[in-house]
Amino acid sequence: MILRLYNCEFAQIDLSQYVARLEIEPQKIFCNMLEDLATSPETPAELSVYEGEKRVKQSDICVISDLWNFDINSKPLLTKIYKYIESAVYSDIDERMKLDNLIAQVKKCVLQAISCVNADFDVCEETDIKDVLAMLKVQPLFSQGTLAEKLENFTDICRELKLYKLLVLVQARAFLNEEERERLYRRALANNVALIVLENFPSDIISRYEKCVYVDKDYCDMLK
Repeated sequence: MILRLYNCEFAQIDLSQYVARLEIEPQKIFCNMLEDLATSPETPAELSVYEGEKRVKQSDICVISDLWNFDINSKPLLTKIYKYIESAVYSDIDERMKLDNLIAQVKKCVLQAISCVNADFDVCEETDIKDVLAMLKVQPLFSQGTLAEKLENFTDICRELKLYKLLVLVQARAFLNEEERERLYRRALANNVALIVLENFPSDIISRYEKCVYVDKDYCDMLK
């Protein structure tokens, strides 16, 4: 997977080998990069990520802009997880038939239970397995440790369930110390999950796992 930066002398970073750290002082460029990663517009302003000859789809990119409140069990992430589980379960015809029969029985019991109510009700004939997973509150067992440990576990889940190909962390340096970042970088690279760290301010410390692009307030850029 290759990160291409259009206005930094067309710099490229191989995200299978390095974590990309983008240190962007001008607010306009910072916002443009964030928008390019979060929405994957047809005409990106600053950058794109390619896998082979194809741009990585927005659905394969997870932008975590609020690291303090990061939660694997948030609704958007659970929806992606349920979709994967549904595909895995329904690949086995016998399991699918068992589930469909059980769901039909639950519907019948519910209708019988509410038959005494003086009102008409109907139950949708097609019940999505994702609805059942949500009702049962099926959630991944997730570390309750530090933020760094949660993010490391998240890269494991991304690998196993093929949730996302690329993670983008915004202002990670404010929440993770150098040692935590190093561990996260190693885990992401080992899991073949591409990682971009987007920062507002420069730092003289560069990890051996990072390639850094710096754009200063005078719009001078440098790859280091």
